[in-house]
Formats: sequence, C-alpha cells, structure tokens
Amino acid sequence: MRLIKEWGGVFTPRFVTNEFVLLRSSQNPKQSALGKFNGKEIVPLRYSGIRPFGIAPKSVGQKSLLEALLSPPHEAPLIIAKGAAGTGKTLLALAAGLHRQMGKDKWYRRILVLRASITMDEQIGFLSGDEQAKIDPLMRPIRDNLEVLIDNDEEMWYVNEKELANKVEELFERKIVTTEALGSMRGRSLVKMYVIIDEAQNLKPIQVKGLITRAGNGTKIVLLDDPEQSDHPFLDARSNGLCYASEKMKGSSLCYQVTLNDEECERSELAAEGARRL
Repeated sequence: MRLIKEWGGVFTPRFVTNEFVLLRSSQNPKQSALGKFNGKEIVPLRYSGIRPFGIAPKSVGQKSLLEALLSPPHEAPLIIAKGAAGTGKTLLALAAGLHRQMGKDKWYRRILVLRASITMDEQIGFLSGDEQAKIDPLMRPIRDNLEVLIDNDEEMWYVNEKELANKVEELFERKIVTTEALGSMRGRSLVKMYVIIDEAQNLKPIQVKGLITRAGNGTKIVLLDDPEQSDHPFLDARSNGLCYASEKMKGSSLCYQVTLNDEECERSELAAEGARRL
C-alpha cells in the first residue's frame, strides 16, 4: 500500500496488525474510505452497515471501535478502547454486546460487566448487603447507558421513567446483563461471554493480566476508559492497567485497539468543551 504525500513524494507505510486506516484520494481529498490492515493487506470494514439498537457511529474512531466490537470473538477476543469522557466507548460496547447476545445467532451466553471499585475523588464507605448490593452503586453508569439504548427515540427520551426502569431491570432479571465484583474472577474460566471492564484505568497491571487470562473459548473482553482519569491513588496515566495492557498487547493479532480523541465526544457540547479544556 502506498500513500502520496502533498509534495508528491512516495513512501511505503508500515502498519500494525488490526490497525484501522483512513484512506484519502490524492486526486479528490473529499473521497475517503476506512479499512483495516489484516497483517497482509488493507481490507474493507465488514460490519459498517450494522446499527446495533439504532446506534450509528458518528466519527472515524467510533466506526473503528464498532467494527472491532462486532467482530467474532475468535478473530477479536480482546478490545482496548481509550478516549475522553463522552466519546461513546461504553455505549457502543453495550450496544454491540446486546446485538450479538440477543440476535438470532446469539454469540454469547451473557454480557458480564466488571468495574473497578474506585469512586471519583471520595470513597463511598461501608455498604451493607450482599455482593450485588455492594457493587450496584458502581454500576449506575452502565444503567444510564442501557436506558439510552432501550429508549433510543430521542424525541421520547425519558417520557415514561417507570416503564424505562422496568425494561432495564428486565435485562438483569433475564441474566442478559450481569454485574460482578472483580474479586470473584479469580480462578474462573469465562466461556462464550462478552465481558466489559469499565474504568479499566483504575486497575493495576496484575489485575488486568488476571482478567484477560480468564477468557475461555468464545469470549470477548473489552477494556474501556480514559487513562488520564485514574482515580487510584497509586496509579497514573502510564502505570495503570489499561495502558499496561495496551502496550503489552500492541501488535497482537488477537487484540484490537482504538483511541478516540476529544473531538469525538458526543455526550454534549459542555462535555466536549470540558474534555478539551480541563
């Protein structure tokens, strides 16, 4: 594959396996195509026409991430998605997982969501109840995103709060989506499961290794979040588990990595401005 520079020089770029590539015509810069390097050549995206739960990717980064998330687990068992708040990482991960779990082929037995037990700025203290009761407060962002997916008619968003809450709860009651504590993963083998690890920047490298090595046949593991927003007192933007996994798995044919930039924030105008300035 050859790219033409503006001054007319020619060079042969080196791509990493599973790297997404945006191609632009040298004759007409408005003509472009998004592809993926499969280790030998650049190939077209296979799932660009799928809109899981009505979610349409709005940027190059989101299109690349959705392609990786929708790819079969034997081809793409590990996805690492980094990016600022509001870039759609968790929403796309849940949409793709539900699409593959609830579709006619049903690739996965269930969607398992794990989240580091670190809160923003302050700890929430002792929580009574069983394991599920203790981790539920940490899963509120997951429920927020499920509400958006289920109630995807923007004109009717949140008109009937009770009905919406019941629909989200049904996903958990039917075990389509489950949540568990990170500590429960030790020694397990996860087979045919779609595992989302949210807030992965708050994990230690040894924790990330332990989670990735739990993957059995037919399982996809998705590591999400912003390495710049680590709330762990002993981790920073370089030493956290998300960046550790990203560096160590770079170039692996089993790993897809996508980084979304601040300009791809879709949450709101204020969220985008905050991501750029703060």
